[in-house]
Amino acid sequence: MSEVYQKYFGSGDVYSGKARMMRDIKEHKLTGADLSSLIDDLESNSMLTGKPFTPKPKGAWDEDYLDWLSNGHISDYFSRSYLEHYGEVASHLTRKKNRLNLLIVFGAAVAAAFIILLIWFAAHRASGAAQADIPPIHSELRREDVLRAPQTEPQQPGDTLHGVQDLCVGEAQPDTPLNI
Repeated sequence: MSEVYQKYFGSGDVYSGKARMMRDIKEHKLTGADLSSLIDDLESNSMLTGKPFTPKPKGAWDEDYLDWLSNGHISDYFSRSYLEHYGEVASHLTRKKNRLNLLIVFGAAVAAAFIILLIWFAAHRASGAAQADIPPIHSELRREDVLRAPQTEPQQPGDTLHGVQDLCVGEAQPDTPLNI
């Protein structure tokens, strides 16, 4: 007998072992290879004495159906097909619940980010409106003001310094607004 079989039925109390096994399948603690090994051991010990089981279609699986299946150890359905189906339903509902939880967390994160952006935009607009009340110091910069900028000579031999006039392209027209 396998270790899994010993865990549930090693004490000799078959009813208690079945109850713990059914609970662990429902809670998705007993799955896959361990469940298959346990079913094989139960079958070899002639403990699977249930009548043929007809499962519901996958679209009808829900928590109520899982609860109904979990009582199979005290009914006439305690068979290989029943236990395999019970494990499949428990796994399906666990995955479904995990996906739903992930979707809820993702939705909450998106909603929180949206709220933070709304608050930031509201605060940004409020500070922009307060700055709009301050009169501009100089609303227009003229090209001649830029051209009259003081020139500085290089401080040491080898230094180069380009004045503002070197940066201007074309002819400067005095009293013409400079669009920056």
